[in-house]
Amino acid sequence: MEATSSWEDQIEPTETIEEFVKIIKQRRKAMKLSQSDLAGLCGLTKEGLSRIERGDAEPKLGTVLKLVKLLSGNIAVKWK
Repeated sequence: MEATSSWEDQIEPTETIEEFVKIIKQRRKAMKLSQSDLAGLCGLTKEGLSRIERGDAEPKLGTVLKLVKLLSGNIAVKWK
């Protein structure tokens, strides 16, 4: 039987980019990663990640996939 993370029990499918970004920011903080650390891991600048977290920029699909993978998550995204 596989171990499940505590995050899996708390994740609802996101329907908006705002919901997705909120979850990403919460996970980053829970993992004690700075914006600089996470940005470097997914190929962004700190400023780029900051703009995404503030809602000033929408992440590209490739960035979304990297963020989900790096933050060890199962996030259901249902965007239209």
